[in-house]
Amino acid sequence: MTHSTRAARALAHLGEIDPALAVLSLWCRHRDGDGPTTTRGETVTYGPAFPALGLPEQTGLAAHHILHVALRHSARMAALAERLGDSFDPTLFQLAADGIVNETLQLAGHALPRPATTLTALLAEAQIPHTSPIDALTEWDADRLTMELHRDPDRARRLRDTARTRGIEPDLAAGDPADGPAQSAADWRNQMLRALEAGRKAGTGIGRLGAILADLAPASVPWELHLRRLLALALTDHPRTTFKRPAPAGPPASPKPNA
Repeated sequence: MTHSTRAARALAHLGEIDPALAVLSLWCRHRDGDGPTTTRGETVTYGPAFPALGLPEQTGLAAHHILHVALRHSARMAALAERLGDSFDPTLFQLAADGIVNETLQLAGHALPRPATTLTALLAEAQIPHTSPIDALTEWDADRLTMELHRDPDRARRLRDTARTRGIEPDLAAGDPADGPAQSAADWRNQMLRALEAGRKAGTGIGRLGAILADLAPASVPWELHLRRLLALALTDHPRTTFKRPAPAGPPASPKPNA
């Protein structure tokens, strides 16, 4: 782990109040930088404004970015951008990912970075039915919610305008290859499960509710690929082994008369 001087106090405090996030923070790179606090791949870069925040806000902002890393939001955003091409809107993925992370942190008792959007507020603004924060976190992952937000261009434009008006800035970017190879999705999932189990045993922080997160296990294969494979399987003629009796032979053909 690369150490950040600015985040040292907040990361130490996480160890006291949220064991799951404290464990996950050990697998992230923490650096100080010149811009806003941002997640790039598996690196959290803390901006010059970070030390001016109070300890609860510092801890909440660090936790926000640690969850972005652990849920692989940078890599998943890049994969969705490649999948959708020119129609991809990064603002919609940012809103979906932020909403899930912030709703989780709010339920765990953390202070949220400001300005902030929560999953329930985003669903309400997008007029997507939901019954409770727990149900929303159980149902929606960032990829699936982003696809739903893309479905209606008028709604997408309204959400972008609202985010801009409220001053919600992007805090996700692609990872830098110079930082070294990224861990696999399976590695991060295993680390998340171990961290959440530690938090569950401690009875505090996100460990009390992490198992409900749909974003822990987003669909790994897009439905288009599933459909393509099923169609290819249905339309391809493969020889198959059969144990049925062969059809009985017909009567012998009559000999042709001599010309």
